[in-house]
Amino acid sequence: MRFACLLPIFSLALLLTACESQPQAGTSAPTAPATPDETPPPPPPPLDAPPTADQINGTYRADGNTECSMQLTVAGQPEAYTYALTIGQKTRRGQLTVELTAGAPTVYLTLEGIKWASYDGPLNDEGEAQQPGEVVPEGVGASWQNDTISLQNYGNSMNSYTVFADCPDKYITLVKQ
Repeated sequence: MRFACLLPIFSLALLLTACESQPQAGTSAPTAPATPDETPPPPPPPLDAPPTADQINGTYRADGNTECSMQLTVAGQPEAYTYALTIGQKTRRGQLTVELTAGAPTVYLTLEGIKWASYDGPLNDEGEAQQPGEVVPEGVGASWQNDTISLQNYGNSMNSYTVFADCPDKYITLVKQ
């Protein structure tokens, strides 16, 4: 019986203690400083000029996080870059377009002349192509930043496409050797 009498008193004390530890209106609760693992890296600074030929030219290979054995070799000078893209035993060659958006930290590349493996375009709620018979695009878009080239190999449930059928990875990262 004594325990039953103490329960309301204990509950009231707990409630008062909880209310006292809350921050007052207009203030925020103190937070622990972020550890180095929790702090994201700062964004790269914007580029003031396109990368030089020495920065772009070279051989890039798929990083170790992919099942795709892709190698891209870039050669040439600004306005006249070429590429040789090898996946497995197949090599494709063509022109490489380099585009820089003013103030952006990333350079955009287009490997001209590569026809995508498939393209259904935007899909409806049932997963069917909204515009059947879409023309399969040519040219592969990628981004270059700090000796790394990244590209997206296939779409999603809203936009169905595959660029390289012989690569199972959605995102492919190529690192300069």
